Amino acid sequence: MMAPNRRNLTASVVTDLQPDPAKMWDAKVLSLCVTVQPSGAKAFYDVYSIRGRPKFYWLGPGSLNINEVRRRAKLLIARVAGGHDPQAELS
Repeated sequence: MMAPNRRNLTASVVTDLQPDPAKMWDAKVLSLCVTVQPSGAKAFYDVYSIRGRPKFYWLGPGSLNINEVRRRAKLLIARVAGGHDPQAELS
């Protein structure tokens, strides 16, 4: 059974999301989530862990195509698996 805040993210699912819950996780790419602000603004993030600490990496606005978001998340997952910390590389 899938967690209640994990679904196969599609354009219509993302469009229909409300701020409660504030995060919805993808069923295909498990580290991918979309956040919804109280204002209704949405954004995609990949959540990875470095030394046991979770890090949220912004992938793009909620209007981005879900296939593009998944592609970006998979590239990020590969970089993390290769020992990189993409969040630290931004600074």
